[in-house]
Amino acid sequence: MVCVLVDCLTNSWIAYTSLPLLVMFLALISLERVYAVFRPLRHRVTSTGTYIFSIVIVWVAGLCIGGLAFSAVFHSKVDSVYALVTGDVLLFFCLFIICASYLLIRARLYAAKPKLQVCYCDVMRIHITLGPSACRVELNME
Repeated sequence: MVCVLVDCLTNSWIAYTSLPLLVMFLALISLERVYAVFRPLRHRVTSTGTYIFSIVIVWVAGLCIGGLAFSAVFHSKVDSVYALVTGDVLLFFCLFIICASYLLIRARLYAAKPKLQVCYCDVMRIHITLGPSACRVELNME
């Protein structure tokens, strides 16, 4: 009986902490991608300590939110509305960060379309066209 109760509590703890952790890590990844797109040179020299610090912050916040939701279910002294509102606000905030990040990336990539470069050589009739998605070389020896 004790083993079943411990197993039930462990499964509940994992269920209540995994969703906030997952969503917050997705938000962290989207912020890192925005940083890589908007500041590519600074992104390459960002220290490992910065990444470790952000990962630790996400773990601590996720475990706190998961612990709050877990305690609201299994302890009557914790207000379940408070836990529900806190978790939902966090999830919607993370969803907003994810959507805004990818919309910013999309806007940046569509705004920076490279111009076509055309080069002509009249001696051998070489026509080279370089574009954003293709490179075409035509050779006519007449």
